[in-house]
Amino acid sequence: MQGLKAAAAVLTRRRSKADWLLFYAYYRRQCRPLCSRPSSHYVDDEDVVESQVLVEGKAHSRTAILNKPSVLNALSTQMGTKLMKLYKSWEDDPDIGFVTMKGSGRAFCAGGDIVALYHLINQGRLEECKEFFSTIYSFIYVVGTYLKPHVSVHHFLRSLTCMAY
Repeated sequence: MQGLKAAAAVLTRRRSKADWLLFYAYYRRQCRPLCSRPSSHYVDDEDVVESQVLVEGKAHSRTAILNKPSVLNALSTQMGTKLMKLYKSWEDDPDIGFVTMKGSGRAFCAGGDIVALYHLINQGRLEECKEFFSTIYSFIYVVGTYLKPHVSVHHFLRSLTCMAY
């Protein structure tokens, strides 16, 4: 925490060379490891994508489960594509009354996988970055205009239990 306070102080006052060195040391220690983690985010293997979005089906409902807990269920292009296909097929199915989405692990969804984007940009794969944004925003549009009831759930029972105390 001391490092964070010192780094924040650098941004709010006149900066000396020592301040910048302090900020850079904090950055290297805290932030840089996130960008250098091994990446399996743009793998095209169908089995990997199948394991990242799981599906549960009950009588009149379907549940999509985001299953990338190591990256807080951050969405990749392939996950967005699969979710969009699932949601469109469920919307057309008259037997399905409502849809739920939940995340595995400690987070529901961290949003888009920005570390994957970082690696794609460094490798010069800008078309894949454009595809990522196009896919994710298209999925957001599908969810926003979805005709059936849609619920996103994460640790609902744990939250409900805490509220009861």
